[in-house]
Amino acid sequence: MVLTVSRDRIQLPPGSEVTLTYQTWEDYEALLESRRDDAAIKIRYDAQTQTLSLMAPLAGHGNRSQTWPIW
Repeated sequence: MVLTVSRDRIQLPPGSEVTLTYQTWEDYEALLESRRDDAAIKIRYDAQTQTLSLMAPLAGHGNRSQTWPIW
């Protein structure tokens, strides 16, 4: 999979993390919009350092909660 980060599309390989520097709150909001229905991609904005962090978890990351027995 190719790494793509633009205002129109975010595509990250599983397990990858990207940090973008010198970003604004408006850039953060635009990336949230471009994420669309792919809620697996996590986006965090740090106003102090003006950085955006994007992370795509590995496959099966959320499956651990299903291993507990249901009472």
